[in-house]
Amino acid sequence: MPRVDSVNFRLSAPIVNLSLHSVPPSRHPRRTAGGSGQRWWQRLRRGLARDRRPLLVLQPIGVAQRDLQLLRGLFERLGDELQMRFDLNGGERDTVLLDIDYVGRTPATIVKALTGDRTVLLFERPDDSLPDRAGLLRSELLRQLSHLPPCREPVLRLLAAEQARPLPTPQPSRPHGGSTLDLAFDTDFDSMLQAEQLRAQAPDADTRALVAHVLRGLHDDSAEVLLAGYGPQAALRMDFAARLVSLDPQALQGLRVRRELPRLNEAVGLTDQAVVHDLDEIVWHLGMACGRYPLLQSPPDYWHARLVGTAAHQIERYSRQPRHQELMRRLQQGPASPSELRRHVRIQVADLLSFLQACLFLGLVQWEA
Repeated sequence: MPRVDSVNFRLSAPIVNLSLHSVPPSRHPRRTAGGSGQRWWQRLRRGLARDRRPLLVLQPIGVAQRDLQLLRGLFERLGDELQMRFDLNGGERDTVLLDIDYVGRTPATIVKALTGDRTVLLFERPDDSLPDRAGLLRSELLRQLSHLPPCREPVLRLLAAEQARPLPTPQPSRPHGGSTLDLAFDTDFDSMLQAEQLRAQAPDADTRALVAHVLRGLHDDSAEVLLAGYGPQAALRMDFAARLVSLDPQALQGLRVRRELPRLNEAVGLTDQAVVHDLDEIVWHLGMACGRYPLLQSPPDYWHARLVGTAAHQIERYSRQPRHQELMRRLQQGPASPSELRRHVRIQVADLLSFLQACLFLGLVQWEA
């Protein structure tokens, strides 16, 4: 969890002393037999009460437009429940609403420049396959808000009130019936998996040749230079003797953002805009792109086989994504299976497999003997 600092927490408007004497006679609301004047004043009082609720301004960074719509509706409901107001249209305020996927695909220096030392709330779009996606997202945001001093007491009161309510009786049609918290902290988490999520794709011949060449060159400086690409003006050149990789900007985007693998092509040529990266950094991203394929040297029941963090402390060199950092800490504590890691961090299967593949490619983890 990122460090929690002070939060921009203020009254949205000064308290105004409104009375009939402060309104010109021509502006007095006209009382009618139907009581419309009284209702008008009731609406006004309610509006003033809402305006006096504490305001927390959040600056979204890296959040897609479709997710902003989802979050605005969710924060509006949370505001009603917590007697607060949340504004997601803020500029550079004290609190940031940061998309986890954006962190994973953006250089750490850029993320640091955008967030600075400000308080950060992390957002991860729920997997469409999960039940009660909105409920899971609400639970996660409440957990993070409970660490902010201005929000702590309202959140704790809300959670205490919810826990005091009797849980609904599970319906036979819902195999995982119960509350949202039951789903969020299901001790039988793996039971929610579908077999397809754990079934790896078989790589084609070109992919096998590419990965074999990369892994050989990673440990053998005498391996011949590898040339590959994604199409015109998207070339990649790996020099294993120099431990450097030159990539066109479009090739780097294809690898890091779209997580696509290049195709071997000895005829490709780099453009004048090519950039140079360390070999191990590019191998990490290649591993992330290979998460859909069988994990390197994995045993038959890999999901419950344990991994040893042989150099887990080096993971932070390649990824500053919060969940990857937590996986690193867990692996430093001792061996753990992919199943245990998923339950520990609540990460999506595809993302976990990509992370583990990258670690295996670089020898940061290995299967327990």
